Amino acid sequence: MVCSVHLDFETRSTVSVSDVGAWEYSRLPSTKIICLAYAVDDEPVQLVKVLENGFKCAAAKRLQQLAADPNVLFYAHNAGFEQAVWTNICVPHHDCEPIEIRRWRCTAAKAANMSLPRALDGVGAVLKLPVQKDKKGHDAMMELTKPIKQFGKNKGKIVFHEPATAPELFARCYAYNMTDVETERWVDRSLPDLTPFEQEVWFLDQKINQRGAAIDLAGVKLISEWMDDIKEKLLTEFKELVSYQLDSPTQLEKFKTWLRDNGCDLPNMQEATVTEALYDFRNDPIIKRALQIRQMVSKSSTAKYNRMLESVNEEDFRLRDLYIYCGAHTKRWTGSKVQPQNLPKGTVDSDSVWTFVNLSDYDFFCAFYEDPMAAISSALRGAFVPAPRHDYIASDFTAVEAMVLPWMAGDFNKTQLFRDGKDPYLVAASGIFGRECTKKDKDERQTGKTGELSLGYNGGINAYGKMGRKFGLDLEPIYHLLWPTATEDEKRKARDSYDRYYTRAINAGSVGILSRSAGLAVDVVKQRWRANHPEIVQWWKDLETAAINAVLTGQCQSVGDGLNQPQVVFATLPQGSKQDEATGEKPMYLVCKTPLGSHLVYPGPKVSMSKTPWDTNTLKLSYYELDEDTYVFGRKGTYGGKLSENIVQQVSRDLEAHGMLAVEEGGYPIALHTHDELVSEVPEGYGSVEEHERLMCAGLELALKACPNNPLPLSAKGWRGKRYKKD
Repeated sequence: MVCSVHLDFETRSTVSVSDVGAWEYSRLPSTKIICLAYAVDDEPVQLVKVLENGFKCAAAKRLQQLAADPNVLFYAHNAGFEQAVWTNICVPHHDCEPIEIRRWRCTAAKAANMSLPRALDGVGAVLKLPVQKDKKGHDAMMELTKPIKQFGKNKGKIVFHEPATAPELFARCYAYNMTDVETERWVDRSLPDLTPFEQEVWFLDQKINQRGAAIDLAGVKLISEWMDDIKEKLLTEFKELVSYQLDSPTQLEKFKTWLRDNGCDLPNMQEATVTEALYDFRNDPIIKRALQIRQMVSKSSTAKYNRMLESVNEEDFRLRDLYIYCGAHTKRWTGSKVQPQNLPKGTVDSDSVWTFVNLSDYDFFCAFYEDPMAAISSALRGAFVPAPRHDYIASDFTAVEAMVLPWMAGDFNKTQLFRDGKDPYLVAASGIFGRECTKKDKDERQTGKTGELSLGYNGGINAYGKMGRKFGLDLEPIYHLLWPTATEDEKRKARDSYDRYYTRAINAGSVGILSRSAGLAVDVVKQRWRANHPEIVQWWKDLETAAINAVLTGQCQSVGDGLNQPQVVFATLPQGSKQDEATGEKPMYLVCKTPLGSHLVYPGPKVSMSKTPWDTNTLKLSYYELDEDTYVFGRKGTYGGKLSENIVQQVSRDLEAHGMLAVEEGGYPIALHTHDELVSEVPEGYGSVEEHERLMCAGLELALKACPNNPLPLSAKGWRGKRYKKD
């Protein structure tokens, strides 16, 4: 008979688990278990005071027996941590039997799968569980997890609190540990299990995180040294530039004041704001260079080299715990520590940079590259290397979102472009400029590309303007090309759109506001793009209508016939039986079933009347989501374009997940993956790029069943090599 054990550890160490990751943390000699708590099925919670008594008590002996029973499943919240502690501490030091990955379940994964907060206190609060996380006990636990600060002659000594000297702290920690298990068990009872497919994906996610990916440790150490020297030179230049009025552009308030005094008033120093300011002040050499140095010395990408050094295992040179399952609302993975999902594409050839690193020639490197920090940033991918006598085989989907969007919208003509091998950016440009554009029309193609990437999810002037600046597209000349060809109706709509855009931007205190001529041109591009993509525009409307009607009526609402257009279905499900005390309503989920069988979940959906920018009333859909910046679980509005983006990204993620399972099962162990790419680490001479590409496209069989009359024209392109790169 299968039984369930809910397990939670409290540990202490000289380092923080958030700095090095669970696997490396659990392998450090200083890491010890303070206590553990567990509960079998519905039985009372048991406590084992490991630091005091080891595994000698009856509760510990029973846990060892349960671990040895292959029919027992183990549950934990963020179970990767419990797996690491069990494998690297309990097994070698406390005579416990190993517990294989397939016997583990994760309640944090269940919460994330339902688009709820991952944190135990967050999901407990949202679900209004009868047992909540003990916040006071948490404070006591945190005091015990790290060394006590030492002063005077004892400074530098590593001293922890001990049960004999801090009995009250330990008592609160023990109670906290037991309460966590009770809360985890309530989370498990309150949420649906992962589907069989998602459970397999989670198992693979755990395997990839524990396997890790190797880095060129010697090279990363050398680059870190180079960065320190380059940064010192940049700061010296900066001081001279600002007449020694401040020491560094990282002194945010002082730097903002200096910029304002010199005519550049910025609301913040976020990367996007600085990028827009660089464009606006491109003709002011002093402001421009000061902002450039700010970006160089504060690059998050270059900081990742030091992050690698902090968390690498120096025995096998591998980084572990790099991925977070269901880290995004669309079930996409997010990254941890060096965040391999978010490595820069780079502006220079990565292999060339690593050639300089291998030569250890710093002076030649600095002479060769005008912006050495940008070169170092470009080389980040190349820090990842396969183990000795191994290769990387990598494959990535070709324009996956660009293909999935028209496929989901039933735009047969657009998907046919991909089947015929035509350049979608040139086709878009031809529709915008009203003539056939060829490869020679580089500016027109860039205009089309910007439209394809910014307008597909109901984007407008703001979205196109941001994307255009990202690509370095000069929008002013487009006005002179397009405005004379615009109809009176296009001009009227463009003027109205720009006025609304400008008012919103001013009210929001935005920087980098497009000029009137650039904004008018962009809106003409938008109008023509939408006119050339009526199926996509209609899909936005249909999705919004279906989602709203599902909430209002409680009945299933579908979009697409499942033959010529993939079908999505919206439905509502209860979120437990308790009424909300404030509204008297029973909380629920809005669920969107996507064509490959997965679900998007929108907690707490609500439909209310809202005013449009055109001063008319309309029904507006909102739901609860965890804000990535504030970590507040609050209400957020959505609309047809945003729903379409969610669905396209989720379907793209499912295609990747099916590919991951097939690639791994096919004998190509995955070391790294991004939103559209899989990187496997194989022995030299093993396998082939062609087989890897084919396995990555395993999800196409399901896609064909979802829409037999309009097959998804997706393919993968691969490479083989000795260093990770952007092919």
